Amino acid sequence: MLRVTHFANHCCASQVSAPKTRELIEQLKSLNLSQVLIVSDRIDENLYLAARNIKNVDICDVEGINPVVMIAYPHVVMTVAALKQLEEMLG
Repeated sequence: MLRVTHFANHCCASQVSAPKTRELIEQLKSLNLSQVLIVSDRIDENLYLAARNIKNVDICDVEGINPVVMIAYPHVVMTVAALKQLEEMLG
């Protein structure tokens, strides 16, 4: 069963100040996550660049989310904005 385990607000994995893989790894470690899908309302360039070299970490925006992508990861981190956007899409 898939569970969304964390919601990112301002300081978590949804935003990185620079395209630094190490910064994102530290944020994920603080949440005790190693295999995770990060869902954001939009793909930030810094987030994309920081996540692209981390094994078992993927990012997508709300428009790109689907059940196949979601079940591939034991953890899903969603921004609050992404959750609101998903709720609006699903109606």
